[in-house]
Amino acid sequence: HLIVEISALLMFLGVLCSNVPITGDSFLLLALLLGLCSILPQSLISLQKSEIDISTLVILAALVAAFEGERADAALVVFLFNLSKAPSFTRNTLSRSYTLFFLVLR
Repeated sequence: HLIVEISALLMFLGVLCSNVPITGDSFLLLALLLGLCSILPQSLISLQKSEIDISTLVILAALVAAFEGERADAALVVFLFNLSKAPSFTRNTLSRSYTLFFLVLR
């Protein structure tokens, strides 16, 4: 649960600092890496069983987006996936997170 909150803060700072390329990108990459660290173990377990699960697909999508230069999108995908796995996840939490992030982007 703490990972989700820290990722949200890093993404928020990354979007706020988007006019400063190195700083904004750094916050977004930190949010992405932190989020990926929580998904990676489950993905590795699935890959050892020769299975591809949703965590593997999320990692793949996030990495492709990051390499394409869409770091905010990559961080958002990982954040939302981790948020959906959080124990206190509710539909209202997801709705507030979407709203906050997209209001900041505009």
